[in-house]
Amino acid sequence: MDLKDKHIMVIDDDDDDRQLFCRALGQVSTKIGCLRVSSGKAAWEYLSNSENTVPDVIFLDINMPVMTGWEFLTKIKRNEKVKSIPVIMFSTSSNKRDIDIAFDLGAESYCVKPDEPEDLQNILYLIAQNIGNNFKSFLKSGFASKYFHIPTTI
Repeated sequence: MDLKDKHIMVIDDDDDDRQLFCRALGQVSTKIGCLRVSSGKAAWEYLSNSENTVPDVIFLDINMPVMTGWEFLTKIKRNEKVKSIPVIMFSTSSNKRDIDIAFDLGAESYCVKPDEPEDLQNILYLIAQNIGNNFKSFLKSGFASKYFHIPTTI
């Protein structure tokens, strides 16, 4: 039985990045579980099993083998059962084209992976403080614009 109140899924093919993400999340909140998944395909299989915990937020890398972040994002946003899960693209790319594609495909936000562990903790602290019913409003508010890109049209 999972005793965590909320869950964040991180989908990234880099094991070190997944571990760093979950470690940082554990440092900012002990009440949020970290679901680590190594590919879009594995994440889709996880979400397709109704017995698994549904994450409250998904952090999604773009460049992964088998199923890219773009392919996963397209798939999740077309599925009635899971399309309401907020997806934050989480990539090393700060390319405007990638950010625009993310929003065109339905991502709620876009976050460039920080270089410093403290910045990752700050990002996850903001998420932890705002996860829940008004989470999408928080992302669109611009409150965390230092870390998150938001769509220019709402």
